[in-house]
Amino acid sequence: MERPLVSIMVPVFDQEKYIAKAIQSALDQDYENVEIVIGDDCSDDNTESIIRSYLDNPKIKYFRNNIRLGRVKNYHNLLYEIAQGKWVVNLDGDDFFTDKSFISTCIEIINQQKDDELVFLQAGHFLSFENKDEELIKIPNIKKKHQVFTGVEYLHKFAKINHFSHLASLYNREKALKLNFYTADILSTDMESLLRLSVTGNVILLKKPIGKWLQHGTNASSTSGFEKLMSNLIWIENVSEFASSRTNNYLMWRKWKEKIAKLELTGIFVHEVKVRKCKKDRYEIFVFFWKNYKYLFINPFFLKKAICVFFNC
Repeated sequence: MERPLVSIMVPVFDQEKYIAKAIQSALDQDYENVEIVIGDDCSDDNTESIIRSYLDNPKIKYFRNNIRLGRVKNYHNLLYEIAQGKWVVNLDGDDFFTDKSFISTCIEIINQQKDDELVFLQAGHFLSFENKDEELIKIPNIKKKHQVFTGVEYLHKFAKINHFSHLASLYNREKALKLNFYTADILSTDMESLLRLSVTGNVILLKKPIGKWLQHGTNASSTSGFEKLMSNLIWIENVSEFASSRTNNYLMWRKWKEKIAKLELTGIFVHEVKVRKCKKDRYEIFVFFWKNYKYLFINPFFLKKAICVFFNC
């Protein structure tokens, strides 16, 4: 059975509180042929010294950037300049694996499929909140334990599958390198990259959580303002344009873009109403959406969400 090298990329910046758990969860993987490549984006806290305490393990390679690159460029640098594996998974410095057999399971499935067109495998994750007991299980909406899709089928059903997980995606490095991975400087650069990649081959989804995405208030996704959330919507345009060019089916992907945009805008509206505590601020977000996205107000899904969030359903 083929045992290709797998790169676990660990981008990190000022995560002294979490990095040890991330590294240990990578070391605990029962798949032996791994390299753990850590890209430290000039951390100012105790992150570096914690990482250095693990450097006696030959699986770990530590790189500290000469200048601060930022989140997206740090991802890009790890993938293009440092990682050497045939397959890659990204583990942010504040996340960790909970399933020790995640990578070995993926490689076993890859070997069984014998599919040169396979571009990534994606499992589920736990979503937890620091200082809260609440924990959610996020897994793809599929019928079988694992399911193979053509990339076009997967992307077309993306809303129905209702799942995306960066930390649970093992992807083909060589195929990713050809697609300018991690170049869109947006919150969802990971999703934008992997969804473009999906169109170029086949995808496997695993109905199983394999790691924990921890929300602690300082994540990029937690600290983003309204303007960043709105500018992040460019991922939909990028993916739909790429899919259109690959499949020569503009009409299908225009409909896909409209559907996904409605879902994303609804999510942003609900989020903003929840975080804005005073009535004036809530009214402002309502007026903004009414002026710019009137069509949402005749959408039953949006109306249901809007009524619930305003009346605390």
